[in-house]
Amino acid sequence: MFLEVIGAVLIPPLIWIIWVYIKHLIDCLYYPRGPIPLPFIGNGYLIRKAEPYKELVNLGKIYGDVFSFSIGSVRFVIVNSLEGIQEVLVKKGWQFAGRPKGPSWDRSIHGLIQRDPSKKFKILRKLATSSLKIFADGLAGMESKAIEESFQLNKKLLETNGKPFSMQEITTLCVLNIICSILFNHRYKEDDLEFQDIIKYSNICFKERGVNNYIISIPWLRYFPSASSRNLDEMIKIRDPLLKKKVQEHKRSYDENNLRDLTDALIKASNSETGQDPDEKVTDDNIEFILNNFILAGSETSSNTILWFIVYILHWPEYQDKLYDEILKVTSGSRYPCLKDRPSLHLMQAAIYETLRLSSVAPFGLHHKAMEKSSICGKSIPKGALIITNLWSIHHDESYWKNAMSFYPERWLESSGEFNSKLGNAYLPFSSGPRSCIGETLAKTELFIFISRLINDFRFVKPISEELPRLDGSFGITCTPYDFKVEIVPRSKNLLF
Repeated sequence: MFLEVIGAVLIPPLIWIIWVYIKHLIDCLYYPRGPIPLPFIGNGYLIRKAEPYKELVNLGKIYGDVFSFSIGSVRFVIVNSLEGIQEVLVKKGWQFAGRPKGPSWDRSIHGLIQRDPSKKFKILRKLATSSLKIFADGLAGMESKAIEESFQLNKKLLETNGKPFSMQEITTLCVLNIICSILFNHRYKEDDLEFQDIIKYSNICFKERGVNNYIISIPWLRYFPSASSRNLDEMIKIRDPLLKKKVQEHKRSYDENNLRDLTDALIKASNSETGQDPDEKVTDDNIEFILNNFILAGSETSSNTILWFIVYILHWPEYQDKLYDEILKVTSGSRYPCLKDRPSLHLMQAAIYETLRLSSVAPFGLHHKAMEKSSICGKSIPKGALIITNLWSIHHDESYWKNAMSFYPERWLESSGEFNSKLGNAYLPFSSGPRSCIGETLAKTELFIFISRLINDFRFVKPISEELPRLDGSFGITCTPYDFKVEIVPRSKNLLF
């Protein structure tokens, strides 16, 4: 009797497990060749969590530049080559313009980034890009916000009085404040409760994004209560009322002839985009989730890129004086560099491009989904397949970049010393095609202002008691430098600020 009960309890789930596994094996037959998955875990055991992009390059040497790989019960298509990535992003951009779907993913990202292509998606993307153009006004609006926050960052660094300190939190808060200033025309003090809410919800989102990837791959995990699901609930309770409040405040005081910030620009652009079709109407919810995407996409990547720049100039310190000397030739030391100086600061532009390449802050970009049956480099791809474009792979490919693992800004300079962005063909830090990053211009503005002013004011040195920072990073949604300590030496006793 006891054995019969045990059998009745265990046999049905065992049959279900076998059925799910066999079904997954059959599904794999429709994908490009790849490693055979194990039950439950798929091929996850083949990659390290810290640097999966490197492991996928190694697997590509076995299975080819376009292969498939299982995480849990979901099969992904991995694309390592420039030809394949350009096919996914540009040549067949709309065929692969879909995004993964999953309850926790949708709840955490909540916005334009995660929408599949549709008429409404195109309206909202146009709305976001139009609002950026309206507000930018020749980039003057963005530049002024970046200058103000750069001033605050350098002031905080000076207050360290030459003692070792960590730049992570200081830099992240300053970059996040730029985004808030651009979106809401308000610079927050660090102890402001509303700013603390923004910090908290953005931190939760990035922290739990890695968990969301597993839930997409192993869907039944979402039915189990966990700290991650509780964190997501807390994030939503903070985010949704906050963004709703900001939009309503702006609508009540909106003046078409006096646009104060990007939220006003979104309202203006939405008024012109809204048509008669109810399905195409731009709602307040739509504006809120565009704001959410700007907050998430505009803060993490830029702050991490600045941190990686500091890591690289600690490892390759000779560039600090080279960059400073170039700034002096343009400004004569009487003022800070500004955007109008950018065309004259060739090495500075090269150093920023090289930082974006070498760090590959978003090594996979965002996952894509096949909207129809298609192919990549001649290999058949089923409808609904999830695609991972390994941007890290092309940014570190020795066939495109000599000494690819080294920080070498000169690779972006002509023999005349002039910067040329076209010297790097295998270069897609902001992705490309119909799902490319709409905040690329904003990010480049932030990076130029912050980095040029850091170099203008300080020399960065490794504390005697510390090791040089690691050149590998911690991977979640982005690749982040491990925490490190640095000391600053002011270049002048009378800094301009």
